[in-house]
Amino acid sequence: ICPVYVTSNPVEIKLESESINQFKKPWHHICIIGNAQRVSDAFRTHEMWSNQFPSFWFIWGEQSEPNSPEFHKISTITFIWPTAETESSITWAQGIEKVLHLAESKYDCEYYFTHDDDLQFSLRLGADNNSIASILSQTMLKYQPAVAGFPWKFGFDSGMVLYHKSIVSFFIPYSPRGEGGFHGDWSLCAHFLTLFAPSTFKGSTIRLNSIEYENLVTISKTAPKQRSKKEVNSAGLMVQAESRHPYEYKLNKPYEKFLAKGLLDSNQRFGRYIEQVDVDWEVEIRENTPQTADEIRTGRYKHASFDRWKVLENISSFYDITHPILSKNKWIKSSFTDKELLDYRKMRHQNGLDFTLTLHLFTAAQNLTAFENLWKSLNTATKISRKILIEIHVTNRETSDLSSKNLRRIQTLNSIHGTVSVTLNTKNVDPIENLLESWFPSASTEYGMFIFDDSCLVSPHIFEYTEQILFRYNEDSETIMGISLHTMTKNFANYSQPLWNPLSEEKTIAYLLQFPPINGMIVRPQEWTNFVLWFHRLPRGFKPIVPDSAINDWPNNPAEPFLNRFPRKYVSRGQRLQSSDETVRYLRKSQKGKIVGQNARLRIVSLETQEIVFQDQEIIKGLSPLNSLILGRQLKKFDKCTLVLFIQDRTRTAMKRVKYYQRHSLLDSIVVIWNSRENATTLLQTLDSEGNSTNIIPVHVLLQHRKSPNNRFYPFKEIQMSCVVNFDEDSDVCFEDLTRAIRRFQKSDYGTIVRILPSGQNTIYPEFKIGAGVFHAKYLHEYKKVSPSTQAIVNKVGGCADIVFGKTVGKKFVDQEASQQLFQTDDAYLFEMKRNCRDLIEQV
Repeated sequence: ICPVYVTSNPVEIKLESESINQFKKPWHHICIIGNAQRVSDAFRTHEMWSNQFPSFWFIWGEQSEPNSPEFHKISTITFIWPTAETESSITWAQGIEKVLHLAESKYDCEYYFTHDDDLQFSLRLGADNNSIASILSQTMLKYQPAVAGFPWKFGFDSGMVLYHKSIVSFFIPYSPRGEGGFHGDWSLCAHFLTLFAPSTFKGSTIRLNSIEYENLVTISKTAPKQRSKKEVNSAGLMVQAESRHPYEYKLNKPYEKFLAKGLLDSNQRFGRYIEQVDVDWEVEIRENTPQTADEIRTGRYKHASFDRWKVLENISSFYDITHPILSKNKWIKSSFTDKELLDYRKMRHQNGLDFTLTLHLFTAAQNLTAFENLWKSLNTATKISRKILIEIHVTNRETSDLSSKNLRRIQTLNSIHGTVSVTLNTKNVDPIENLLESWFPSASTEYGMFIFDDSCLVSPHIFEYTEQILFRYNEDSETIMGISLHTMTKNFANYSQPLWNPLSEEKTIAYLLQFPPINGMIVRPQEWTNFVLWFHRLPRGFKPIVPDSAINDWPNNPAEPFLNRFPRKYVSRGQRLQSSDETVRYLRKSQKGKIVGQNARLRIVSLETQEIVFQDQEIIKGLSPLNSLILGRQLKKFDKCTLVLFIQDRTRTAMKRVKYYQRHSLLDSIVVIWNSRENATTLLQTLDSEGNSTNIIPVHVLLQHRKSPNNRFYPFKEIQMSCVVNFDEDSDVCFEDLTRAIRRFQKSDYGTIVRILPSGQNTIYPEFKIGAGVFHAKYLHEYKKVSPSTQAIVNKVGGCADIVFGKTVGKKFVDQEASQQLFQTDDAYLFEMKRNCRDLIEQV
């Protein structure tokens, strides 16, 4: 044996005083468990180990027992077959679990050897002349207890591993089983194994290099050009004929990413990426190891097992034990009570082992007076046991003596809470980019604590509160960005919802809030990374708009629109407060930098309240009224609009209008509804000859065979955006007016129709007329349901389709007067149309 995975600090071994004879079930050193396509494959594998090890097989390729007398000759081999039609399709992972339960019911096996039916093992050249079974047994005695694999270049193959009985349930049932939405039917199981086996059991994780193997059935035996085409089965798994088993090829990368989220060191390699240096521990073999299996069987050698607390400590040393992948782990569930796990977490929490904090403060070199007040309140806050890294991000774009003096003063600051570092920004960059560059988390347990406003004072309990709330609400849900450092007393995320005050609750609650904490928050490292990646994928110059939200009108807080648009929520708490020292006080400064008064109070729970708030295993009970659009993908359809141009009589100006609007940044495409009897050839030829270059938007010309004013409000499939700009042929507006109208609609609750009125004509404009307007595309579908008789009247009268549309679907109109006169509008025309359409409305 030439061990690869060895350590100077092996997992602690627990020696049991009971002899093996005290166990009721027969004891065996190694038991083989596996899936086989045919009984003959299982027999071949069993006999390869000289019939020395009992073996248990799930036969997935045959439906019944064979009639051959050879079947009954060997008593140490056991088979099970599918018992129903549904069981014939169970996965490889489920088959292994099934035979493991059978083996455990019959024998007390020291090791369980998962064994594929297509493996041929042999001794490496120069190895001992003993049988391969004897070599395996002697090696496992020498290193007992252990997790052992064979010389596979990627670490461990789940189809050939020996697990000691004290930890076999850590790996089987195999993960994942729905954790994070993943199900490991075949290949995903190996990712969990190759991560947790070497890192958890260290020197007790070995590779048996003296025993070689060959795959008898493998895709690598077929030349790439001769391999069959991959197919996808009903479960979404990839199937290739040469491999016999379905693989989760497309899920490998996402599952590896999901697993990596729990690593304390985000740079730790595992699986196929592991290198020798990652597992280069010195071997340490225990003294007085048994020479034969009979020494354990007869009780002359004390039974050795892994110590459960040492295993848990080893897991916690590199992985977050609250990560969802461990939530269904059978070994953890059976080895510890919920109270033991909670007490263990509390112990690590009290010793500062569960997470680290990096506090980020933002200020300008000119704001020293305000910042020093903030700094004083931080330094007088109660100190906690864990160290806090404090990073001060200073913006200084001036070269004055005062700025230089203030900067030197900031650079000399120190804190009782931890190390202080100062980062200077002299570039003229967007504030949001300055924020994004402030923090690059190095581990999954490094949390970022942000205080954006330098004109504030913090509670003396802020760090104690942070410790407690992170311990309780360290949620693994990917929809949660972080935790608020203050209680929001109103729902700023959605104007149309009623004001909402969690402080009115009878009991202290936790709740979810889509609206980001404006002045202070704690951010989860992985979600911060996701936010940064999401931001850099946005189109250049993207201006985030969130419907019905207050932050659209807050130009002094450039980060909030992006944080609010990012589809994540924040945990906050509502609590009843009794004294002023339970608050975080935000103060406003004057132009000279002096603090002149209190602007707001943001509640932070007090120490007295903490004993009540955090004593139970509480879940998040409250939920703020969220705008569902923010949490889905449909919001992207409002970032830009589809312009609908209705052409009936004024055909000569059509091309001019199209070219004008093609370069508007808030338009996604133009749909020209050609309702004219004139030929559209000139327009189409011009568009074809000029093409659709990358700097202009596409144009769709829809020729209407049935001429009708109703066509202007028909939901054509070419209208892809949910935001629709609709112009009749007598209306045009300049870019500035169109931008204002679109932005006004985007900031609304989407139930609004924004009309652009001619300058100075808002008093005489017909009540429901929409010469130029912005509205939701759903209204086009509503208008389609108008009765045929009404549409027939519109066809007869003509020119009133927009008024019928507005009267039929309009819920709320917002009028915006244009800064320039709209084309082709006059009082006489409006008066005549108003009279005719009034008669039409009466008929309808």
